[in-house]
Amino acid sequence: MSDKSTFLRVVLDPRLNMEASSRDSGEQKHQKIHLHEETGWNKVLSQTQGLLGVQSTNFKEMDALLLAAEHLETDAQQQHSAVKFSDSLSALEAIQSNPMNNTSATLCEQLNKLSKKSKTVLQWIPSHSNNNNNNNNNNNNNNNNNNNNNNDDDDDDDDDDDDDDDDDDDDDDDDDNNNNNNIIIIIIIIIIIIIIIIIIIIIIIIIIIIIIIRRRRRRRRRRRRRRSEQLALVRLGLFVHRVPFGSSHRVYDERLVSSLKVDDCDISDHSCIHFDLNLQKPKAEKKKVTYRKTRKINSDTLRKLIVDSNVTEKVSSKETVHEKVEIFNETVEAVLDLLAPVKTKNVPIRPNSHWYTDELRTLKQERRCAERKWRKSRLEIHRQIYVYAKNKVNDMLVKSKKKYFKERIFECKGNSNELYKLVKSLYKPTSSYKPVLPSHDDTEQLCNNFSSFFGGKIDNIRNQLDSESTLTPNNEPPSNPSSTLQEFRPALVEEVDKLIIAMPNKSCVLDKIPAWLFKEAHKELAPSLADIINSSLANHDFPSSLKQAYVTPLIKKASLDKEEMKNYRPVSNIPIISKLIEKIVSSRILQHLAFNNLHTNFQSAYKKHHSTESALLRVANDILRYIDNKKSVLLILLDLSAAFDTIDHDILLARAHSRFGIDGEALYWLNAYLKNRTQTVSIDNNKATPSPLKYGVPQGSVLGPLLFTMYTAPVADIAERHGVNYHLYADDTQLYVPLDNTLETASYQKEPIEKCVVEIADWMNSNKLKLNSDKTDVIVFGTNKALIDLNFNSVQIKSSSVPVSSSVNDSSAELLIH
Repeated sequence: MSDKSTFLRVVLDPRLNMEASSRDSGEQKHQKIHLHEETGWNKVLSQTQGLLGVQSTNFKEMDALLLAAEHLETDAQQQHSAVKFSDSLSALEAIQSNPMNNTSATLCEQLNKLSKKSKTVLQWIPSHSNNNNNNNNNNNNNNNNNNNNNNDDDDDDDDDDDDDDDDDDDDDDDDDNNNNNNIIIIIIIIIIIIIIIIIIIIIIIIIIIIIIIRRRRRRRRRRRRRRSEQLALVRLGLFVHRVPFGSSHRVYDERLVSSLKVDDCDISDHSCIHFDLNLQKPKAEKKKVTYRKTRKINSDTLRKLIVDSNVTEKVSSKETVHEKVEIFNETVEAVLDLLAPVKTKNVPIRPNSHWYTDELRTLKQERRCAERKWRKSRLEIHRQIYVYAKNKVNDMLVKSKKKYFKERIFECKGNSNELYKLVKSLYKPTSSYKPVLPSHDDTEQLCNNFSSFFGGKIDNIRNQLDSESTLTPNNEPPSNPSSTLQEFRPALVEEVDKLIIAMPNKSCVLDKIPAWLFKEAHKELAPSLADIINSSLANHDFPSSLKQAYVTPLIKKASLDKEEMKNYRPVSNIPIISKLIEKIVSSRILQHLAFNNLHTNFQSAYKKHHSTESALLRVANDILRYIDNKKSVLLILLDLSAAFDTIDHDILLARAHSRFGIDGEALYWLNAYLKNRTQTVSIDNNKATPSPLKYGVPQGSVLGPLLFTMYTAPVADIAERHGVNYHLYADDTQLYVPLDNTLETASYQKEPIEKCVVEIADWMNSNKLKLNSDKTDVIVFGTNKALIDLNFNSVQIKSSSVPVSSSVNDSSAELLIH
């Protein structure tokens, strides 16, 4: 291939160019020929076409140049393929052989001027044209050829210089772009800083506004306080106002204001008034209380100290149950003294509202405990628990108030005067709170008065029953159970541990450690307590220190006269250890009764899967079923006076043996549990002299209610003999029979229930239980027409006539009616 062709391919093919560069001596190491700049190519093409259209007269030459330029542009867009230039090369060689070189030379000069912007690709055109002229003039001159070669080298150098200039231009463009980017970044940063400054200024302005608003509110409160103080002084009798200098002042009420003195003031035209108010703040009643800061006791520390005290070994080393209980209490109390010693302080007496119940008090304690836990941990879950407890207290408070006033309004039924007083007290409360105890000056004397009243009441009932009794007590035939309960099964440590966890958080004054602390250290205390319980069961003995009960007087209804002691009932508080022993014994007796089918059929108290709901469902279902069968129902609700307090211990033990098969050591244990008990009335840490309990079972005990149901079991036998439907729940007895809707038939049909009630009354008298006819209710259920036809007015119970009521106050019966 000719030198011109080789030059063209080197220029146009990047791969040949790279090989030529590698063979170069390295003088221009970074030289590179750019063939793909579209802007330069398009510009060259357009200007070339313009020149050809104006100056060229040789259309063949013009077409060849135009074809070459188009191929050059196409090749620049298609990554400079050297093969694509075959057509352009043949066209340009045709121009070389054309004798019309003047026009070609002219065009080449024109194109050479444009080559500075179009890079070095078209530089071969003027070189090609000059070589043609030299070849035509000196065809056989070798020196000229050498000169031409030298000229070609010079042209290459010029091309390299142009490439360097282009690289410099590219570097300048990159620097300009970098500078522009830096300027934009700086502007963005400045804008962000300005925005942050504006936000800070806005926050400062808001804080200043809040401070100004708070200061204004404080000023308003001060002004209101001053006005209220001035109005209070006016009401007290001194008309305080600004008066001119030298004016006279007088007191409207000399009993309230004394030592009046008016001083002239030199700096103002008003006088300065000095006076003394004859007021005395009433002294708040206070009481002394002893307490321990048990809330600050760490559970881990408590458990560690109990283990270190060796309480289990100390208890097991004692022989009698009395000694075991004593050493247990001493050891636990010593541990508690280390963690929370006993303190005494005076606290003001704040009587509770009538609607403030024990349940509400317990909920408030739980709320306070949840609040302390949340304030200590600051966890969201603890805050939610506290909010839930707080809402629960508020709901219970509203419900308690509604219930209290609903009961008060119900009690005022038919008495417009009492109803008016109640409504007036709601809209215009006059005093603070009514005390829940009779008026007294000496609390200790009040305790003794209550103790004498409760003991005398039982003695009076027993004496009256002895005079009225016509039957021999316990004259029912024995039931002859298939098996007997000779002894109580020992308690396991795991069983005692579960009982400690399940017991309520109620403590007695006799407890050396609160119930909730018992639960905290249940694993450490369970072995000692199991030892005490098993010693009591094995030796059929009950600790004498646990036979003492603290009694608190509790008014029966808030509407009753608080000055009458008969309106109060004694509520016993039993030590925790006593409750645990009773729990074990109660579970053993219930297992014996259930296994031998000795339970009363329709007794829902203290029986598994039975409750007040089961009692109400059964009675209500029977009544509705009779009414659906076009019958009426006569229901009698019996009430007992001091039912738990008049039980005869000997009769109870005899019935437990003959009817329920309790014998041997188990019966001896019951005898030890019932005999030689005492009770002490306690009010505000003041105690009465202990009084013996010759009768009854403790109402606050665990075992007492179960023993009462065993004691009254023969009532069911009497009802069954007379064919009367019955249902029992502890000391509540419901008797009912169906009646036809005609007066003649109904009068005959009600005779069995009347005879049944008479026999039950006689049985109760002989068993030292008093039937209270004044609180016994009678009610008839049926359709409106049937009630009109029957026209029952009363039911005869022995010598007294009980009137038929349209409603009763008994809670269970009230549910039945509605």
